[in-house]
Amino acid sequence: MYVTSCAGLGSSTAAVIFRELHNTRWTIARHFESRHAAEPSGRYEGEAIFSPQPDGDLLYTETGLFTSGSRTLKAGRRYIYSYHQQPEEALRCWFVKAGLQRDYLFHQLEFPGPSLKHIMPDNAGEGGSESGSRISSGGSDVSGSVGEGLVHATASHPCREDVYRGTYLFRFMEGAHVDQWSLRWDVSGPRHDYTSQTDYTRL
Repeated sequence: MYVTSCAGLGSSTAAVIFRELHNTRWTIARHFESRHAAEPSGRYEGEAIFSPQPDGDLLYTETGLFTSGSRTLKAGRRYIYSYHQQPEEALRCWFVKAGLQRDYLFHQLEFPGPSLKHIMPDNAGEGGSESGSRISSGGSDVSGSVGEGLVHATASHPCREDVYRGTYLFRFMEGAHVDQWSLRWDVSGPRHDYTSQTDYTRL
């Protein structure tokens, strides 16, 4: 297998994922299932952009429409993703404050499974199989095929008495190229109680 590093980044799983998000655009399909009377369930469709910043961070910006029943509203959000090799390697997501600067930490991506080199087949990028299927971090039957690798990461965020538990799933095609990824949040607590499943496809 091969992993091509860009300037300033290594070839670890976190580094490769950060590189693959750099200056990219994605379609968004999100299903929001609420278990709280004050938060309506619905679906969200839109677009996300990862814009490189002067300090090396990536500004995540999404815009789209949220539909719940007969109501459709414009909605959007911003986060900042950062990657550091020292003092310890970390891929993190931050809330954004005025001036498009990092606010406080939202979560850090943890990679509990095998490293990227153990998931990608040796012949990745050499005519591997095609796949048009979507991935889902909420499913338990997702598996890679020849020329395809799947990497998952977990995340968590305490918010007062609420707990956010996240699962990322990245699909690598043709070596170290991410063409789809997903993010699922399972949130429980007195203020928020919902499941959010978001699927991203590269534009």
